[in-house]
Amino acid sequence: MKIEDALQQFLNTECLVYVNYESLGGSTIEGTITEIGEGWLRLKDEEETESIINLANVIRVRDIPRKANGKKKLIYG
Repeated sequence: MKIEDALQQFLNTECLVYVNYESLGGSTIEGTITEIGEGWLRLKDEEETESIINLANVIRVRDIPRKANGKKKLIYG
């Protein structure tokens, strides 16, 4: 299975994308995955800023859980 196929379940879902860059270390990017291509994904954050992320740098993708009232739950780790 290709990573692009595995990421299809997160399409149009608000997620945390964990990325690793050799020179910068690791970081997380929060936003909605709007498009997935061959080797990349497009992410749009709350301020409508788009980012294109190389899948070679993606370590982990996880959805952001919500409480019953719709607010985001705190995520640890």
